[in-house]
Amino acid sequence: MLMEDPKGFVIGIVLIGIMAILMYFTKALTLDGIVASIVMGLAILILSNLIGFLTLLLFLILGTLATFVGKSRKKSLEHLDAKDLFGRSAYNVMSNGIVAVIISSLYLLEVERRLVDIAYLASISAVLADTLGSEIGVLSDKVYLVTNFKRVPPGTNGGISVLGTIATFLGSFAIGLMALLYGFHSICVLLITFSGFAGAFIDSLLGATLEAKGLLDKGGVNILCSASAAGIAVMLFIILF
Repeated sequence: MLMEDPKGFVIGIVLIGIMAILMYFTKALTLDGIVASIVMGLAILILSNLIGFLTLLLFLILGTLATFVGKSRKKSLEHLDAKDLFGRSAYNVMSNGIVAVIISSLYLLEVERRLVDIAYLASISAVLADTLGSEIGVLSDKVYLVTNFKRVPPGTNGGISVLGTIATFLGSFAIGLMALLYGFHSICVLLITFSGFAGAFIDSLLGATLEAKGLLDKGGVNILCSASAAGIAVMLFIILF
């Protein structure tokens, strides 16, 4: 655990402070969203190690940057709830990161560390993939519903596009690369990338079905997205290694 590394812990605290200030002035998160991100960051920092925290930080940085891409156009889209993209609340923040926090708590138990690492990376990979896919893909003019591929307006739950799919892949791949810092073989980069991409695809399916019918909200979909990616990654890791 990072608490055994005082220097790394201090570095993490400083980074949390810097990011909180940036989130406040850019208004990327609401006040309660900033508090939630601080709590979540501290939890990961204590339960995991510095690399685990930096993985979470990478998600926060890339996800926030994507928020501001095409901001004016996003505000004009009728089917897009601006609350989902600008000034994210504590509920949004926690629904994206709660699975990662729960997985990190397994470091305290006698669980194979490599399995925990794989599950943690995959959960972050999925939420970053979903975030980039949603925030970049919504800028596409040609969006199709994932369940039947009929044309739908940008911002529709379960809508996919070529642009969004590329962004989804790049998001999952960005976290996949972090596997190298964990000491995993390069094949695990592909494993994490695939699992994160699969989790984001499941997110789209749930968005087009259960969320569209009001049976799940966006937070619930986010949780299932990251949890499914973690499960897929662990299963593939056990089979392959």
